Amino acid sequence: MHLVIFDTEFTSWPGAMERNWSGEGEYREIFQIAAIKMRLDNRVLSHVESFNEIIKPTINPSLSEYIIELTQIRQDMVDDLGIDFRSSFGQFQSFFHEEACIGLSWGNDEDVLRENCRINKCSEDWVLPKLLNLRKIALAKQLSGTHLVSGELAKHYGVELKGHTHNALHDVKSIAATLQIWIENADLSRSDFI
Repeated sequence: MHLVIFDTEFTSWPGAMERNWSGEGEYREIFQIAAIKMRLDNRVLSHVESFNEIIKPTINPSLSEYIIELTQIRQDMVDDLGIDFRSSFGQFQSFFHEEACIGLSWGNDEDVLRENCRINKCSEDWVLPKLLNLRKIALAKQLSGTHLVSGELAKHYGVELKGHTHNALHDVKSIAATLQIWIENADLSRSDFI
């Protein structure tokens, strides 16, 4: 079985989360998608490949100082390295191309992906497989750390990672390290993802 752990970073401003992005001109436009594909054999997770893409937002092409400080992703990185969402989403779907592949995120990333498909008029292109909210699974199992953001999980379990919390690639590495611990300790098993 293959699991794809994924995370998104999207535009935000001070207070936007509390307003549920209802302020004028506020949209959760993705500017980074990262993922790690893992193979699950018995109680061992092994890394297969990684995905990390910077995306140019279309409605709000300039990142707020708030989100730059939070993610450490600078405007020049978006301007120089960013591609359009439709292209990135196509590559992301190709990354999933694997039989019995299941996507895992720590929260509502599927909803944000769907919003961005609508914003960028590519909803009809949605061919992703089963996507699960790992945080909900962990909450149901009463596992430690469910109150944390994804980038803090590994540290909570004593695993030090290089990188910055709220960078999607760092955060998926944090989720993957934690998932490995949960699987090794039999807190989670293959049946939790089927």
